[in-house]
Amino acid sequence: MEKIWTGAKKRLESREDEVDLRKLAMKRIDAILLAVRDLKSANEKKDSDQFTIARDKFTVAINALDWFAK
Repeated sequence: MEKIWTGAKKRLESREDEVDLRKLAMKRIDAILLAVRDLKSANEKKDSDQFTIARDKFTVAINALDWFAK
């Protein structure tokens, strides 16, 4: 999953037009990447509380991107 979002971010960075829109989308993708890393870390540590927090952060980040796309 991290590879998909990293690839999307790189594609956005390569565009020169729509600078403000691109910056906003990149911030949203950064939030998703951070949440994915937190999920992986919590899963490796088998920490259910940390996993729940990371899952909630991921959900918020995805919903923000979904709102952005509308």
